[in-house]
Formats: sequence, C-alpha cells, structure tokens
Amino acid sequence: MTKKKQVLKAVGALGWLIIAGGMVALLTGTRGSFLFFITGAIFVSLRYLLVMVKKQTRVKPFVKKALADKMYQRQY
Repeated sequence: MTKKKQVLKAVGALGWLIIAGGMVALLTGTRGSFLFFITGAIFVSLRYLLVMVKKQTRVKPFVKKALADKMYQRQY
C-alpha cells in the first residue's frame, strides 16, 4: 500500500472516530457534541475530496483539449 493511500485511510478513520466520539458525547449529554460531528464530517469529506482531486489530475489533459476545441469552435 502506498503512503498516500495510508494517509487517506488514516484521515477517513480519524473522521469516523471523531463522529463516534460525537455520538458518545450526544448520549452522555455533553455540551458541544455537535462540534464532534462537524469536525468528523470535515475529516471524512476531506478524504473523499483528496481522492476526487487525485482522479481529476488524470483527466486534466483531456479537459484541456476539450476546452481548447471549444475555444477554437467559438472563433469561427
């Protein structure tokens, strides 16, 4: 497993751990338990955001070509 994948899994796991902590805080009635949910959601979404950004870098040349074709078509 590459280091990048390990980091992504760690970020995702940390997010779910924080959300689980938020559930415990909610059950015990601790104030500010919604902060756990918010920070956990940020971590989980950050993981998926990083994956999406990684996938976009592969598609970039095609996107550039499509944009160039569109600009060329607009000129005529």
